[in-house]
Amino acid sequence: MCRYWVPLFDEYDVPLVLAGHDHDYQRSEVLGGVLYVVSGAGAKLRPTGHADFTAVSSATLHYVDLLVYADRLIGRAIDHSGALVDVFAVPR
Repeated sequence: MCRYWVPLFDEYDVPLVLAGHDHDYQRSEVLGGVLYVVSGAGAKLRPTGHADFTAVSSATLHYVDLLVYADRLIGRAIDHSGALVDVFAVPR
């Protein structure tokens, strides 16, 4: 991803990348102006790892709810019981 996508994220000032892959929730610290969120806990869960750039990781069934406002986007990761796993904001 870094080799091909990050130069495009930089060129077009992409503030947020949403992806689905691993069977957990992950959010990075802001890296080069980009916040990365991976949501993939609709299947069998796997233990989470933790890299230097990881802000939050959780091996729980969840979904991500996005609230879009004129001046910002708010993301909320909510687990299967309705409990808040994480909240993040991206200014416009």
